[in-house]
Parts: sequence; structure tokens; C-alpha cells
Amino acid sequence: MHKRFLRLMTAIVCFALGIASEKCVAQVVREGGEQQASSTPEGFRQLQGRHMTFITDLPIDAAMQQLPAVFDAAMPFWGEYFGVPEATWSSWHVKAYLIGDRNRFKEAGYIPDQLPPFVNGYQLEDQLWCIDQPSDYYRRHLLLHEGTHWFMYRALGSAGPPWYMEGMAEKIATHRWDEGKLSLDVFPDRREGFEYWGRLRLIRELRSQPTRPTLEGILRYGPTAHQQVDAYAWSWAAVWFLKNHPRSAGVMERMRKKRLDDVQEFTPRLLVQLRPHWKELTTSWNAWIEQIDYGADMQRDIPEIDFAKEVSGSGPYEVKIATDRGWQDSGIRLRKGDKVRISAKGRFKIGNDPKPWYSEPDGVTIEYFLGQPLGRLLALVAAPDAGGGSRVGATSLKAVGSQTEWTSEQDGVLLLKINEPSLRLSDNEGMIDAKIEVDRESPNTQPENSKKTDEEQQDSDREK
Repeated sequence: MHKRFLRLMTAIVCFALGIASEKCVAQVVREGGEQQASSTPEGFRQLQGRHMTFITDLPIDAAMQQLPAVFDAAMPFWGEYFGVPEATWSSWHVKAYLIGDRNRFKEAGYIPDQLPPFVNGYQLEDQLWCIDQPSDYYRRHLLLHEGTHWFMYRALGSAGPPWYMEGMAEKIATHRWDEGKLSLDVFPDRREGFEYWGRLRLIRELRSQPTRPTLEGILRYGPTAHQQVDAYAWSWAAVWFLKNHPRSAGVMERMRKKRLDDVQEFTPRLLVQLRPHWKELTTSWNAWIEQIDYGADMQRDIPEIDFAKEVSGSGPYEVKIATDRGWQDSGIRLRKGDKVRISAKGRFKIGNDPKPWYSEPDGVTIEYFLGQPLGRLLALVAAPDAGGGSRVGATSLKAVGSQTEWTSEQDGVLLLKINEPSLRLSDNEGMIDAKIEVDRESPNTQPENSKKTDEEQQDSDREK
């Protein structure tokens, strides 16, 4: 009763003072902290936050009522992340439109004619446009995505080239909203709670396709690339990877708070700094993408590949594989046609719930992951990208278990790990001892008919 009286008195005072009704009524809250919507002159519903005016043609449900609070909660994170003091951003304000009927917004003048076509969202100066989405999570995600663009433009003068602009917005906007608390910049640990986001699903579907972009191809996305939703997924993954790989993390960190006025030079300057490590980076990227999954622990999952530690000869090589990490560099560099034999032994713990689970290199068939028994030793032959951003070849995944042999189908780095989701690696204990042998033909050995062909070619060259 007391709260209803206060709301009534607030409205009376506002009316008496001649304050615009849409600003006054929008700030009156319901019991439980939810705002009541006011109406714009065009008949749209409106909510008012400290940093966002929210306008929509849709009925405002409980989740929509929270959007101004979500946006306000993001502001301190954006400020800290991009190095903007609160005294600077405290007065910043944006108008956000949530669109159900696009034509109605155009007729009301809320979508300017000069705005280019957009599928889901767009940001221009201090205005955001978001098409309504089929889940509460993805509606918030889209608002935070466009809000990240807006804050970057305000703070840095630009949001950067397409891959960085969209990758950063996707990375930061992936969030949790729980009982009024916002966590931004999270890596999803499950499908639930991230409904309709779908970036990991897209990558898993596309990573084996011949049209899959290389890392450099992603960094060279043009202005229309993100008309396709898969470009958002690849840009998101590329930003996560580059910000966490030891060879690129420092460079990315130094660029995080710099002004982005010269967008055309951003990627070339980045590539110049990364070129000395490009072979390691692209090999690591190709391996990481092969099994990227929910709950990724970047420090455990991203393989560190050191081409300086390459071993020579046929072996046997003795290699220890940690069971609490992702892909690990064996030091062995394979060539296409090499015959590889691996035998492995060891007993290790792969879980604690409801009691400790133990496995050997063949894995435990009580549970499967990606079609293989949990804990089974796996091998991956991963190749770096070639010059010009083309892929040398697809990665080649093999189930090893306690023993296997195969003929390598491509040149590449031999990596090993156990088969387990990323989010469950941290509680593992123990090592696997692997013995690896490689049979390789001498590079000088050629079939007789091949030698004859070479000799004939030399004769032909001399005649010319």
C-alpha cells in the first residue's frame, strides 16, 4: 500500500512540474524492481534505464523489463575492459529499439532510410536496432552484442575490422544473467542457458568442410562476410584463440585499449607481429578447432607447438601424455606416407563422481564422447596453413587406444590427448606412456620408372 501511494505521488509531482510523462512514468518501478512501461507518441512501449532508453512494439514481459538493468550492469565491465574511466562513460546514453514489426518501425521513423539492410542487429552512433529473438537469452545477447559495438565506437573511435568487430562483440556478449547479476565474456559450459546462440554447433558442423576458412581467411573477412551467420562463429572462435594462445595473447592485449581509427591497418599490423609464429599458430588453431567444445579451458585446450623441438629418425620415441590437458605436441613431424606405430600403457583417473573413475589407454566403454570411449588415447596429425592463407590439408584424427598403426595421409605435427570433454579434464590424474615408431622411406629413394623419367627430362632440357 505504501509503495502504491509513493508511485501515485511521484506521478502527481511529475505532472505538476511539467516533466515529460514518458521519462517520469518509465522510472516508476513495480514491486520486485520491475519497471512499468510508458508509451511514446507513436504508440510504442518504452522503458528507461540509466544508460539506455528501450523502445519496442512488442508486449513487454518480465525478461524484457530487465533489459535496461542488464545494459546498465554491462557498462562497468565495458569501461574496465576498454580502459575508460567511469567519469567518462557515466553520462553515456543509447537508444535501443527491439523490433517485432520492421515496417511499423520504418513508418514511425525509427529506422532511417540510410540504414543498410541488417538481419538481426545494427548499431549507428547512439542508436541500436535489434530484431526480436526466439529466446530470452539470445535477445539479451543481441542487445549486448550491439552495445559492445556502441561502447567500442565511443571509447576507441571504431570497433575495428569485421573479424575483430564481430568477434569481440560475440565474445563479450556471451553472458550469464542470474538473479540480477551479469557475467560477460564467458565461454559457455553447456547448451542450457545459451538458447539459440549456436556458435559451437556451427563450428562442429563446418570444421570438416573443405570450405572452412583458415585463420588468416577469418582475419581477412570483408564488410559483407557477416551477412552469413557462420562468420560470427568463426570470428568469435578466432578472438578467443588469439587472446589465449601464448604466441598471440600479448599482442592482442596490447591492442585491446588502443584507438581503432585506422581500421584498414589493424589486421596488417597484427599479422606483421604474428608472422614469426604463424606456423605454430595455424597448426595449433587447426588442432584446437578439431575438438572445441562447451566448457573449454583455454589454458588446457590450446596446444603449444614448438617446431624447434622436432625429433628426427624412426624412433622408437618415448612420449609422456598428461591426462589433464588437451592436445600435446609429441615432437614428431610426419610426412605423407609415413607408417606410424603407437603402443601405450598407464592407468589414470578420469573422474570423481560418484566415486573415482580409472581408465587405461583403451578408455572406458561405460561412457562415450564424440563416438569414442571416454579416456581413449587419440592422435591427431595437424598441419600449418600454407602461404597465402591456404590450408595444407585437413587434420587427421585417429583412435589409438593401447596400440594402433596407420599410414599418414598428410604432412603434419603428431599430437596426442585422451578423449574427454574439455570441462572435465581438470580433475584427471596420471600420465600415459606412449612408444612411437615411424617408418619412412628415404627421400632419395625413387621408383626406377621415376628415375628414368627424370633422366629423360634432363635430356630434353639439354636439347632445348
